[in-house]
Amino acid sequence: LSGGERSRLAMARMMLTVHNFLVLDEPTNHMDIRSKQVLKEALLRFEGTVMIVSHDREFLDGLVDKVYEFRDGGVKEYIGGIYEFLDKKKIALLDELNISADKNKEAKDDSVSDNKTTYLQRKEQEKSKRKLRNQVDALEAEIEQLESQVAEMDIKLSSPAEYGIDLSDATHFEEYNAIKKSLEQKMEMWEGLLIEIEEV
Repeated sequence: LSGGERSRLAMARMMLTVHNFLVLDEPTNHMDIRSKQVLKEALLRFEGTVMIVSHDREFLDGLVDKVYEFRDGGVKEYIGGIYEFLDKKKIALLDELNISADKNKEAKDDSVSDNKTTYLQRKEQEKSKRKLRNQVDALEAEIEQLESQVAEMDIKLSSPAEYGIDLSDATHFEEYNAIKKSLEQKMEMWEGLLIEIEEV
């Protein structure tokens, strides 16, 4: 199973048992857009308490009503959703929290060693991450489209008479296999980009 398939299987198994408190650590890693949406809808229907560790602000939007910031050995609670939290912190991305904290640390400590990553280097890293994320978003859109095509062909090939398909014509299977192969390639590229983002 791919990373995304393992995540979806783990979520499905978890949802089949009764719980009143869920702790999810980066649950959307390696998930496509559709899977994220299904998970979000399931969590919105969940009647217990959910604690989520995540940097995916779109996933968190509308899902959380409290945000906890762990910093400098302490915990600070913010009432409201993720965008209220970002607004209070005057930042646009969750990743900017680390940049802001590092800037404050550098301002307080002039003796930061030269081998530490400089602010400009971190800005360049963030630029690289944004570029990779844009590529991930584009790939996710392509994957979603290919998954829809595969699902549509599954239906048609399972009821060929209803759709006027002649199964003796190999072109239908060739097209089906080509789409599935393309989907697998896109998924591999997508997972590779996620690894690159983590490495950055």
